[in-house]
Amino acid sequence: MSIHASIRALTLGIRRAATSQRDSDVILFAGTGNPSGASVHGQSLATGQAALYARENATVRDDLLWWTTDAGTTWARLQAPLTIADPGNGAAIPVTAAGACMMTVNGSETRTLAIPSYVGQRLVLIDAVHTSGSIAITSAQSINQAGNTVMTFGAVADFIELVAVTIGGALRWRVVVNDGVALS
Repeated sequence: MSIHASIRALTLGIRRAATSQRDSDVILFAGTGNPSGASVHGQSLATGQAALYARENATVRDDLLWWTTDAGTTWARLQAPLTIADPGNGAAIPVTAAGACMMTVNGSETRTLAIPSYVGQRLVLIDAVHTSGSIAITSAQSINQAGNTVMTFGAVADFIELVAVTIGGALRWRVVVNDGVALS
């Protein structure tokens, strides 16, 4: 008896009208075969189920945008961002994918933030558990027009959302929403 499960993919290249260089891909995956259980980046797909991912390039991890909640007829937008593990005091916050980093602070702590991986990437930083002190996150480059590079979280529920943009041909973070985070 042979059991076969697979994933089929349709990749659509997206490019600017004035260039032949592809900017990014939108990928539609569909689970086929019996039994179900095909998986794309940890998201299991049942037979007939599908998922829509975005990919900046071959080196950047795909981001799940939409997926079917049943056998492929009802589409749902991913409601919550991917969870990015808090790297802890003195470490770098990973920027390989969009997501939310729920940070824990106990005393005076620091983190670093590299430039984003792709245009449109979103990163939410949240002071989720706060015993005492503050977290100072230093970005590799300015996050706003004022030239600020340091984000200081001083109380539980402080949060900031950043989006990746291209300025002068270089990837940069820019503040979308700031609630309680001191910028310097």
